[in-house]
Amino acid sequence: MIGRAFCVVLRLSLGLGLVCGCGDDDAPADAASDVSADAPVDAPVDAGPPCERECPAGEQCCVVGGEEVCVDTMSDLAHCGGCGVVCRAERGNECREGRCACGTTDIGCLGEMANICCPPTADRTMPYCANLQLSGENCGACGVVCDERVSTGCSAGVCVCGNSREGCAGTDESTCCQNLGGSESTCVDLTANREHCGACGRRCRAGEDCVSSTCRPRAGADAGVDAGTDAGVDAGVDAGDDEEESG
Repeated sequence: MIGRAFCVVLRLSLGLGLVCGCGDDDAPADAASDVSADAPVDAPVDAGPPCERECPAGEQCCVVGGEEVCVDTMSDLAHCGGCGVVCRAERGNECREGRCACGTTDIGCLGEMANICCPPTADRTMPYCANLQLSGENCGACGVVCDERVSTGCSAGVCVCGNSREGCAGTDESTCCQNLGGSESTCVDLTANREHCGACGRRCRAGEDCVSSTCRPRAGADAGVDAGTDAGVDAGVDAGDDEEESG
């Protein structure tokens, strides 16, 4: 405190702020803030020595591999918009007007799971930006399509069935049946499920069971019906005969 007060006195009396090497309590905080704020501006300068080579109009001098070269920063993938600014494949497939572009998207993709540049497919002739976390056609990776027998969609980069956190096997024994009749989408065994026998939504009638993906009469069902019918008929006939005889 004494040294600080003495410094203030010197400043007031001599009008020279740099005569005394007084400490600034806020210096560390200010320095950190300055570094953070100046980083984007200083980066191109700190990246290397200045490039002094004269270049044709439309090109910029960049130091590449220790050598000064002229590049077109409007179209160069390795120097897109500036020296050393690389267009990664995840962001775009070309440098267009000094910006990474993906297919028809001039501003390019973010290069993250939620927004990444995917290569052309059989159905798409141009690269395109896709959300690998939610896209049913690019689930977890470009071009990975969620099969409807496996899932109802993509969640967190995984094909899932309904509210589950995983997909079905995509076989007759494990097929994803989707929200039929208001029920929740879930994996079912089409070979033995009466509500989804052989196919999602194919329901067996009363008295039938699903056996090997086919609705079949339940064992003993016909016998029980016939027995009741025969018993009623026989009982009625016998009763009538007895009445006639008694009359």
